[in-house]
Amino acid sequence: MPEWRIVRDDLWVPMATVNAADLVGIGDKTGAIRPGLWAGLIAVEGNPLEGIRRLESVSFVMKAGTVYRNSFAGGTHPATGR
Repeated sequence: MPEWRIVRDDLWVPMATVNAADLVGIGDKTGAIRPGLWAGLIAVEGNPLEGIRRLESVSFVMKAGTVYRNSFAGGTHPATGR
């Protein structure tokens, strides 16, 4: 089955971050990685711009400076089978 794309690869990151934060009225607090802004980061293997499906396997999430590791990364998730 083909991988369908609604948005060009170079546009989805700003749409999911800066533009989304501005849209909901919190662009002055989050939406970018800069000192003084809230930040939540995820780590994936490889470059998600080369394939959006890489975001389905998150290795860890960092929220407010705390790292939360995904014990299912690289393996099969029991709920999804992927």
